[in-house]
Amino acid sequence: MDTRYGKVFKLIRNQKNLPLSYFEKIGIGKSHVGKFERGEIMMAFDRIDNMLQLMNISLGEFELIVNHNVPDFQNSFLLELVTAEFYQDHKKMLKLYEESKETGHLWLVIIAKARVEGLNNYEANKVKEYLASIKVWCYFEITLAFSVVDFLSEIEIIQLIDDLKIKKRRVYGEFKYRRRLYQLIYRSIILLATKGNVKEAKKGLELAIFFGNGSADFYISTLNLLANGVVTYLFEDRTKGISMIVEGLQTIERLGNLEFSRYHEQRILKLLGMEYL
Repeated sequence: MDTRYGKVFKLIRNQKNLPLSYFEKIGIGKSHVGKFERGEIMMAFDRIDNMLQLMNISLGEFELIVNHNVPDFQNSFLLELVTAEFYQDHKKMLKLYEESKETGHLWLVIIAKARVEGLNNYEANKVKEYLASIKVWCYFEITLAFSVVDFLSEIEIIQLIDDLKIKKRRVYGEFKYRRRLYQLIYRSIILLATKGNVKEAKKGLELAIFFGNGSADFYISTLNLLANGVVTYLFEDRTKGISMIVEGLQTIERLGNLEFSRYHEQRILKLLGMEYL
């Protein structure tokens, strides 16, 4: 059992001069907190998150302190991969894919491979099995789901976004969680729409609003525009839908990333079965 979490939690609690009984207001008794701090039990992350919230500490901050203020390899690797993906740096993505194979970490390999050459059915099915077992959605799990959502069936995508809503966590408000979450939601919306499921695609748009819609993030607002554009094109007004998609792509270009704009354009064209907008 990893005792670091309890030790760091106790350090923060003592620093804030809070008694063990402080968390009884959210239904967590002092004996339970004491056992957690002494490393006798491991508490569920949703309960840890609730206690941290009472102390005005984010789960992200807490995890960073647990790791001695040094992001672990997994998170630093994902950060590099996400950056390379945003700039469509294929050389860097390939390099990271090769590095992931050296680590022997199956899920890192799959996440990197999905961006470089895609996944085979066996790999996609392994991820599906893992996703179905998730109890708490952390950044890594959201990233893994984003990497393989193209391989999920319509029913599996619906189950995925329903699960995200049911297990909504406060950390979704943190920047890196929020960005990846919205990327997953908007990609799922477009996939559902192109499969002809207008009802679930629009429910996905409602889910984005449920999570806050990412309106403060220019990039996520643009993904929202692209997803709404695809839904509008397919089910409401083709001319208006195309206009929204083009506006979204042009916005990405204005952010200084022509390659990423082309990536989204080619992806949307392929899903819509079109040659050009």
